[in-house]
Amino acid sequence: ALKNKVAAIIVNYNMPERTDALVEYINTNVKWPVHVIVVDNGSDIAEPSKYTTVRLEQNVQTTRGWLAGLDYVGDDYLAYWFIITSAEFVGGDPLTPMCEKLILDQDAVGIHPALTKDSTTHWTHMQATGMQGCRPTWMIDNIASLYLADWFNSIGRFDPALIYAWGIDLETCYKARQDKRLLYICED
Repeated sequence: ALKNKVAAIIVNYNMPERTDALVEYINTNVKWPVHVIVVDNGSDIAEPSKYTTVRLEQNVQTTRGWLAGLDYVGDDYLAYWFIITSAEFVGGDPLTPMCEKLILDQDAVGIHPALTKDSTTHWTHMQATGMQGCRPTWMIDNIASLYLADWFNSIGRFDPALIYAWGIDLETCYKARQDKRLLYICED
């Protein structure tokens, strides 16, 4: 039953060491059923990740790399997890509590693990506050965003015209708010 499974899509461009570390962290620490798809986005300086699933000959930039991963997996999943190669997970299983929230909260469509206090981000609302559980938010970045697949597919996924991924997070979160759906930061 794929509807409980998550498709984790990592787009790699010349960062095989970061990509490999993410895949190995997920494989070691995540308990939730997850299918990791690594899209090599035309790496031309370094070898692709040893976990590469889809190899693109030319760099199509981040958004289209994620869309290529989505084309590969289809739509029969509980959720899609979009992870950038500069992300690093600390402290256990980031996916399971996020999936549990998506299942338990009928209005939830997007969730993101809290960022550490020392993360370099302008989105300070995404940094950990020290609370437990999930807190509502107005927007999640696509550092390690998890979207409910049925809802995400219903909005047409990411806009392929926003090739550099700038704005796709804001647009997706705007669509969630427009649909009166909820977004969360998971502090677990």
